[in-house]
Amino acid sequence: MADTGAHGGYRTGGLWAVTGVAFGAMLLGSAAALLGMLEYDEQCMQGLVRGPGELLRTENRAFPPATVCVFERGEVSSLDGWGVVGPMLWIAMAVLVVCLLAALVADRCSGFPVHPLAGPSAKRSAR
Repeated sequence: MADTGAHGGYRTGGLWAVTGVAFGAMLLGSAAALLGMLEYDEQCMQGLVRGPGELLRTENRAFPPATVCVFERGEVSSLDGWGVVGPMLWIAMAVLVVCLLAALVADRCSGFPVHPLAGPSAKRSAR
């Protein structure tokens, strides 16, 4: 008996696995960055964080999650002491997007060439 699994699924299993790992890395990295920025703005305001010049304001950045203390001649981020988390989040995002798009395109295109009358629209019009 022939294998009746998802058509093309055998080719994209690795892409979906890498997508899942990249998503997990993004969740863990984002959680670590969010924990790191919890009290960082207060530390800036109290003068516990030193930067180039006088403190002007604090900002929160969405990706990668960070609190940034903006000084007169530069800025200091809550991710600065973590070194690896910021680049890891950007790499995980890039891998996630590339693998997700590749897996979706491969799954979608795995059944081609298909006759236009044999698609789902032909089944609906026959009813």
